[in-house]
Amino acid sequence: MKAPAALRPVRAQLLVLRRPAVLGSLLGLLPALAVVATSISFATADAFAVPPEPGERPELLLSALARPDGMTAGFAATSSLLGMLVLVLFLALTAGEHGRGTLRMLLTREPRRLRLVGGQVLAVLLLTWAALILALVASIAAAFVAAGLRDVPTEAWTSADALRAAGTDYLRAAGAAAGYGLIGSALGTLVRSVPVGLGIGVTWFGPLEHLLQEAWTGASRWFPGLLMESVSAGGTTASGLARSATVGAALVAGIVLVAAADLRRRDVLS
Repeated sequence: MKAPAALRPVRAQLLVLRRPAVLGSLLGLLPALAVVATSISFATADAFAVPPEPGERPELLLSALARPDGMTAGFAATSSLLGMLVLVLFLALTAGEHGRGTLRMLLTREPRRLRLVGGQVLAVLLLTWAALILALVASIAAAFVAAGLRDVPTEAWTSADALRAAGTDYLRAAGAAAGYGLIGSALGTLVRSVPVGLGIGVTWFGPLEHLLQEAWTGASRWFPGLLMESVSAGGTTASGLARSATVGAALVAGIVLVAAADLRRRDVLS
């Protein structure tokens, strides 16, 4: 049975993503990073509260880890790191299509550029969301081990509230990952070079945004990377969850629209 025309690029990209390098990056690296980050979060949890700086989320407390949402507290606190990895992956895949000339060949079969690239991005996003499920499960397993080492009670972790908290944390991480992925794909489309794109993306979303945040407190309310960090953390002292999600989605949509316009008008040979 033939897939609908709009879904063919998605199916074709999913077949391409079966490559061990790509599957290993997502299905292996994301869960591994979640385990390491969760272990560090539990190891560095404080016994006493320290007031957070503007734009930052509160530090994890040992007493808070015993609550129902403590089971996935490590995953929630470190999902921005997973988002950065997603940004790099989407950027590399999209820019690589241009650099290797693969996109030009694919357009001979599917001349509608936006449908083709949109289907490819959707396929990678679906795989990313699946990898985040594995990362969440791995993080929960690591949390139970770390709780035993730090004498954190886990009775509340088996309640319905804990399952709801886990689902909420996953949805926040999935939303932030979608934002990172779309920006990565847009940046890869605009620069069409993996090294240049990685230089821009990693520099801006890594140290630069956080350095500017130190100099200007409003950065936490307007910079896309900081807003997505806020979404994954459930909000910060500078920007709540609802505002971070709304403004972040608007910024991501604007960046995607610019990249889509460039993709439609620009020669794929350039």
